[in-house]
Amino acid sequence: MHTLVFLSTRQVLQCQPAACQALPLLPRELFPLLFKVAFMDKKTVVLRELVHTWPFPLLSFQQLLQECAHCSRALLQERPSTESMQ
Repeated sequence: MHTLVFLSTRQVLQCQPAACQALPLLPRELFPLLFKVAFMDKKTVVLRELVHTWPFPLLSFQQLLQECAHCSRALLQERPSTESMQ
């Protein structure tokens, strides 16, 4: 089950040009999650812009991608509940 912040981030990234324009207005705390969602959803335009506007002194692709890979594996192993099926 995704968090509300994750789902909101996914919605923000639906329109890549608008998301790129909004990056300077978003809180820097959201950037790691924005990167993960953009990577998972293959939003290459947003990924490129995120790298250019990254607000932290260090951009650890390895750490972010390991977390993304863990999320993807967890999602693949997750079984739907009977409530979500209904």
